Amino acid sequence: RLVMDATKDPGGSLTAYIRSTWVPALQKKNRLGSINRLRATKINGLPAATAFVSVTGRRGVEQVQLTAVRYGQRVFRLMAITGSADTKLRYALDGAVRSFRSLSKSEAAALQPYRIRAYKAKRGDRLGPLAATMHVTALPKARERQRRGRVLVIRVQGEAL
Repeated sequence: RLVMDATKDPGGSLTAYIRSTWVPALQKKNRLGSINRLRATKINGLPAATAFVSVTGRRGVEQVQLTAVRYGQRVFRLMAITGSADTKLRYALDGAVRSFRSLSKSEAAALQPYRIRAYKAKRGDRLGPLAATMHVTALPKARERQRRGRVLVIRVQGEAL
């Protein structure tokens, strides 16, 4: 899994941010191991820092690569989470993290927001026909999840909000 968010840049070094702010916040909700390989770096010319921690949770022990990237007045935080033995996925997620970059003005202008609509499934609804009504370009197929006997489907459309 790759999780990304952004927060206001607190200033100071990004390694200090990971050690003193981000990891303690994660420790409030998770059982984390000690920080490993904490270092400052650059990602596509942007100041960054990265570290590794292990977390023990419902899925057992997982490895988490924490990466903080400074861009403008924000710090973008990327967490690449893998099973402890899944080196192929860890390598792929590291590549995704290292692809972080600023967009050109034309790239940013070409982006279109997605609209997400919740659909309440009815008795007899099936995933295939529902997925056929979706306007999804980024996902290969719709996913369903069984929860209390109801199928939940998210409909995503590439139209402007």
